[in-house]
Amino acid sequence: MSETINIRGRLSAVRISPSVSRHALPGLEPGAISGPQHFPAGPAHDSPPSPEVEALLRVACERGRAEGKREAEREAAPMRDALLAEERRRVDAFIASLDEQMSALSARLEREAFRFAIAVAGRIIKREVTVDDQVALRQIHDALRRVAGMESVRLRLNPRDEALVRQDRDALVASSESVREIIIEVDEKVEPGGCLLETASGTVDARLYTQLEQIEAALFGQVSL
Repeated sequence: MSETINIRGRLSAVRISPSVSRHALPGLEPGAISGPQHFPAGPAHDSPPSPEVEALLRVACERGRAEGKREAEREAAPMRDALLAEERRRVDAFIASLDEQMSALSARLEREAFRFAIAVAGRIIKREVTVDDQVALRQIHDALRRVAGMESVRLRLNPRDEALVRQDRDALVASSESVREIIIEVDEKVEPGGCLLETASGTVDARLYTQLEQIEAALFGQVSL
């Protein structure tokens, strides 16, 4: 813009005489140029590129796209690896928690199965006692085998079993290697079919439900038989 202003300023400062203008610029008379002048314009649009240029442009675009993709993958790799590692940790924690829950569930189901089996056994024993009056005698025989070196024992049993045991007392004494006297006492706390054998050195608990409780405790690891 400054060069244009300077040129216009110099042109306005130069005076061209009519004679010079006629000889130097033939056909240029004073007043010959009037009104707006029109000059031929250039082409409105450039010509389309050749097929070779288009092919080169396509190759360059593909290369740029591939390079951009590789660069984006390189930049995203650390974040991707971190996300994958975090997801693995979450999956591992979920699997560990699931295993722990399954183990706890399995243990609980096992305990419930044992309790159910013991409850069923108790019902079977109770029914067996009602139909078989020899249950008490078998329990007393087993208790006497666990007594060693005792000549006198005190036998406590349910009133329902008293008559049968007194009737078989001599056979019970004969079955023991050391016992020579059995003192029979009635105890309402002893359930039918069971007995308590008391000696000077201790008591043999041959009650049926006590034995079931010992079995339950052994199954659940509370005591060892």
